[in-house]
Amino acid sequence: MAATGGERAQQLKATGNGSFKEGLYMEALEAYTEALRICPLDSTQERSVLFSNRAATWTRLEKNKFAVKDCTRGINLLHVYLFKDLLAVCTDAKATLEHW
Repeated sequence: MAATGGERAQQLKATGNGSFKEGLYMEALEAYTEALRICPLDSTQERSVLFSNRAATWTRLEKNKFAVKDCTRGINLLHVYLFKDLLAVCTDAKATLEHW
């Protein structure tokens, strides 16, 4: 059975992490970029982490403009993730209040 996009993205993230730790920054960059390409768009938390990891890689490659761009993308996605989480909590709280 073939891995889903999310599962394959996780595998690529792990590959990128290993490459980063070994100082193989171009390999890490390629792995993170491919992971972002196939990671489902609704996986906002995972995509935020991938952008953060890729930003760290850009920094090691002294490509700071790209690092800032990826940091911004990651932060924007994190806001979406936190909003969705907060909305779920508020919805549950409202349902509980209506039950009482």
